Amino acid sequence: MRKKYTIILIFLTIGWLASSAGKPFELSFWGQPGMTSIYSRVHGGENSVGFGGHIGIGFNGNLNNRWQISSGLEISFYNSSIRFPSIKSSYETYSDAIPTGSEQETNEMNKFIYMAEYENMKEYREALYLQIPVLFRYFIGKEKRYFAGIGAKLGVPLSGHYRTTASSRTTKGYFPHEDCTYTDLPRHGFGTVNDISVKNHFSLQVNAVLTAEAGFKCNITKKQSLYLSAYIDYGFTHLYKGKKENPLLEYRVEDVSHPIQHSLSGAQYHLDNGIIQTSGNTQTLSAGIKIQWNIPLK
Repeated sequence: MRKKYTIILIFLTIGWLASSAGKPFELSFWGQPGMTSIYSRVHGGENSVGFGGHIGIGFNGNLNNRWQISSGLEISFYNSSIRFPSIKSSYETYSDAIPTGSEQETNEMNKFIYMAEYENMKEYREALYLQIPVLFRYFIGKEKRYFAGIGAKLGVPLSGHYRTTASSRTTKGYFPHEDCTYTDLPRHGFGTVNDISVKNHFSLQVNAVLTAEAGFKCNITKKQSLYLSAYIDYGFTHLYKGKKENPLLEYRVEDVSHPIQHSLSGAQYHLDNGIIQTSGNTQTLSAGIKIQWNIPLK
């Protein structure tokens, strides 16, 4: 925890220096609509980007006649999805269906393999971050109309959610001591549910992002200007904060009709070949256009 706060303090300090580095300096407002993704490497699944972007306020400070440093605060919205035509999950757990004398005997009798099968499964992901960007721009040409910039952002998560949908979800229970698989026993959590939609909180980490942009400057008055550019952001932090290697669907003894639907991030699953898979790192991606309005303050 202390390390996180130290990193945040460093970025805030750099941002403060950016706002007062050069004279004159400018107040800036920007919007960055584009395609975004909370991306996870998944075997057999398909990642799709969504519409999102950034909106912010900050300062530009001139270091010399070519270099400029920019910082501030921005709100960033990420939106994407992952789709599987079919996907399965299974793990060993316990029920309380068969009470017996001793605890050991009860556990052995109630031990079973909980299996879940999905058709047309899709996980929608949304995340909202407060980000601190630090960007260095270099202006090109005699009139310094064109520029390229590179920098970094530190993002603090404000909220995150995922929603799992499927055309059908079938759950089964295989009890080794009976050598029997139960497939249609709703009061014990086994059966088929159609058109499911389950929304849960997404636990996320602080995000570190590399950013780059390139564009040109337009003067809208003698003093005010617009920067129009294309940008790309790449988050290199593994964002998922939850427990790794969860089952995709977790059996709940206290409420068998409402099992826990885990995110694909960190969850174990398998396809028809039966090989257990675990998704890779969860990262943010973003690309689009940036429009920045600059107002001189000195």
